[in-house]
Amino acid sequence: MRRSWIPPVAVPLGVAAGFVGAHLVLVGSGLILIPWGLLAAVLGLGARGRRSAAATGGLFGFALAVTFMIAGYDGAAPLTSRLAPFALLGLVGAAGAVIPSLGARLLAGRLARAV
Repeated sequence: MRRSWIPPVAVPLGVAAGFVGAHLVLVGSGLILIPWGLLAAVLGLGARGRRSAAATGGLFGFALAVTFMIAGYDGAAPLTSRLAPFALLGLVGAAGAVIPSLGARLLAGRLARAV
């Protein structure tokens, strides 16, 4: 089965999850990491292989982290002066989302071979 819809869905889903996390659900709580990790895992399950799962998780995590920081920003300095640091922190978000995405893909592959 071909699953080419997964990578294009990763960025819009990350943007939506980042905005929702900044304004609507579990605002100010570290518990928001749980649904974000589950979303990354679902994207990993839908990916074709390990590389696709890692790329999809990275795209999702970067979009999520940057959107979360932009949506929650209320500082005195102009937002444009914060975009570079937000992008660097977005790389941390990308790395954090690769872990559950790739982990879910690897687990699904092992379970499929075991059956």
